[in-house]
Amino acid sequence: MPALLPPLLPVPTSAETRLAYVLRHLRLAYPELPDIGIGYATGKPRIEVADAAAGFFEQQQPYPAEPNWRE
Repeated sequence: MPALLPPLLPVPTSAETRLAYVLRHLRLAYPELPDIGIGYATGKPRIEVADAAAGFFEQQQPYPAEPNWRE
């Protein structure tokens, strides 16, 4: 039986780091996107992100739950 690793402890993450994480993965998924800012950028397209991480960055699961799509 392989040895089990101890669980990772959550590390506080700044809002800036979380937003950079989201933007990086958005660009990996959609490389053809133009330069997009996150937040309240002026003068260029932007994505406004609500703080809905709900503890995701403190969990030990690599993927969030399935999205809840709305029109």
